[in-house]
Amino acid sequence: DERCRAYVTRVTGLRRMWAVLFDYVCFSVLYIFILGVIELLNPDFTGFFIYGEVFSWTSFCIVSLLQVLLTKGLTLGHAACRIILVSEDGGIASAGQLVKRYLYLWLFTEMPLIVAGWLMNNRFAVIVDFMILGLVFLSRVYYLIYFINVVIRKGKLMPHDKLSHTLYMVADLSK
Repeated sequence: DERCRAYVTRVTGLRRMWAVLFDYVCFSVLYIFILGVIELLNPDFTGFFIYGEVFSWTSFCIVSLLQVLLTKGLTLGHAACRIILVSEDGGIASAGQLVKRYLYLWLFTEMPLIVAGWLMNNRFAVIVDFMILGLVFLSRVYYLIYFINVVIRKGKLMPHDKLSHTLYMVADLSK
């Protein structure tokens, strides 16, 4: 019984990944709808920003941050998977902790792409091409590390979790 209770209350990395996937699918539907409306209103619209992927992920981080701030740790995906972001002591995460968490996540995943984009637009030398490739690689390695963390390390805390002193717990949504 104790092992079963521990398993049910543990938030696995796979559960966290399902929550993020659910959030991203919901966000993508809304994002595509908004871009479609913009294109209908402005037929000459050819693209949203030069850094479309970065803008998309940045918007996703902002929308997720707003959700967790308004609901004290939940997004739609978190609610669907019955998990909640809390402070490392198990209490309600402060707004500062949640902002830090999403800021660190954004810095680790999107900032290298922004720097790479800036370098591409301001070509200084051939060596810059290698720097660009390195930055893009660095940005995507974080996602790979996250996946490996889920599969092999069974959901140990990632740097953005540790630096913001947040973690996931099973949410009691009956309240």
